[in-house]
Amino acid sequence: MSQAASFDETTGTVSGTITSKVDGGLYATCSVTGTSNSYTLTCQGADADGLSADDNAALDALGSAAGGVTSIFEGILGPAIGVLGA
Repeated sequence: MSQAASFDETTGTVSGTITSKVDGGLYATCSVTGTSNSYTLTCQGADADGLSADDNAALDALGSAAGGVTSIFEGILGPAIGVLGA
């Protein structure tokens, strides 16, 4: 999975692209745009047929797994960051 993001300070909008690959080949590309109140996520599969319900479920699982890893690192590093004052 790779990602790129940008932030527009004037509008407070964050936008980005997330690319998912399987075995080195493109699986899906998702675009997200969000503000503090809402977000829009659209995904397109590697083929012109779009994404099936199973494809969407797989992408959701990948996103949840990535969020879980982030939470684990925050839990591990949080106390050290608090002590070091970073």
